Amino acid sequence: MRPSELEKGITMTYRQSPAPAPLFTCLGGYLMALDPERGTELWSHALEYLPGRVLHVGELLFVATYATNAASRLLVFDARTGALRSDAELFFQVTSAI
Repeated sequence: MRPSELEKGITMTYRQSPAPAPLFTCLGGYLMALDPERGTELWSHALEYLPGRVLHVGELLFVATYATNAASRLLVFDARTGALRSDAELFFQVTSAI
């Protein structure tokens, strides 16, 4: 950083690039997509089971939930609209990245 920037009070932020839109989170039994600039909810889905792993790839959002002690469910959502694209029962628990 140049001294002139320090004098003006301009500092470097943790990340220079904006957060990708949307942001995804699981809160209170809901999967939510949020606008990173405004913090507004874009869409949400109530999850029947506890969320485990979440992976965003291109236009899809993969969510592994814990259905039972020995199994998981894999839900696939359209990342932009929140539409459920697929729902599959897995006969194992997802404990790492999908």
